[in-house]
Order: sequence, then structure tokens, then C-alpha cells
Amino acid sequence: MGETPWRKVGEQFPGVIGKQGFGWGIGLHGTGEKGAPTKKEGDQKSPAGVFKLYSVFGTASPAQVGFLRFPYEQVGPSTEAIDDPHSRYYNRIVSRTTVKYRDWSTSESMLAVGGRYRFGVMLEHNWSQIPGFGSCIFLHVWDRDRSGTAGCTAVSLAKLERLIHWLDADKYPLIVQLPKTEYLRLKQSWELP
Repeated sequence: MGETPWRKVGEQFPGVIGKQGFGWGIGLHGTGEKGAPTKKEGDQKSPAGVFKLYSVFGTASPAQVGFLRFPYEQVGPSTEAIDDPHSRYYNRIVSRTTVKYRDWSTSESMLAVGGRYRFGVMLEHNWSQIPGFGSCIFLHVWDRDRSGTAGCTAVSLAKLERLIHWLDADKYPLIVQLPKTEYLRLKQSWELP
């Protein structure tokens, strides 16, 4: 899918996806395969496909993450992930203090989530904000007490910290998330490693 060939950086490491597995998301690959399961709001499925990475977020101050080569937003008491499909802010992270008109009825207080959002990366899934097709999909810290996520992808804090040190916005990083059968089917045509 890209112009630069894939190259291996580091070793494989475990992670976890949504409790209900994968559903085709909306990303650089389009909307996925016709007739296949699709990602919907609240279905506890992680989106399958290829997605741009939008920004890093976390509880650290900007000074503490001066090493980043990626846009960063500090999570604070007013930071919300908007999952209300009727809101103009659907599928976005906003601060209640900077939004003039609060038009959502549901959201996630990101600071209240705790350690899982110590660091995270927002994926550009459903970036055109189509109501009901899933919102606020993150790569975040894995809470090992949980067997799956509500629809995000999660890895250990150590692996996520390593990843955000490596990320460089100028290099156009992507995330590819696929069930193994789809990966094998698409490997050649998508030029996957």
C-alpha cells in the first residue's frame, strides 16, 4: 500500500483487541470487504484495516514528552473522547474548556480511565465521522486484568513507550490490523511484510 518497503524494527510483542474481535473499519483501505462484519459504535470490535495515526495523547506534560516527533495532547480533567454520533465532535478528543457549544450527550472522560490512557495513539478510523461506525479508536496501554478492549488495541506500557519514541510524523506511520486469514489473503496485494 505504501511507496517505501516495510522494514522490521524490533521484535513482535503481544497485544489485545476488542472483546468481540475485528470488524472492517473505515480507513485507507476503504470500508472493507462487502458482506463481511463491519465496525459499529459500541460493538466491542476493533476496526480491521489500514489507518493513519493522528496524534499521541497521555497524562504526561508536554515537557515530559519532548522526545516526541508526533503531535501530542495532554489528557486533563476536561479531556473527553466524544462517542455521541449526533455531535459535531463525534470521533474526536476535545477539551470541555475550549469548546464553546457542548452538543454531545455521551463521552468518555479520558482522565477517569486511569492508567490505560497514560499514553495512547489516536487512529484515523472513520475520520470523516460517519455516525454509528465507531469512534475514538486508540492504541493504548493494556490493562492485563482485562481479556479484551471495548474496541481499541492495547499493548504493554513498555511497548507503547517504545513505539511512541519511534514514531515520526514525517515518516507517515500507519497501523495495519487484520485477522490472520485476512492478512494472508491480502499480504501480496497490500504489499504487507
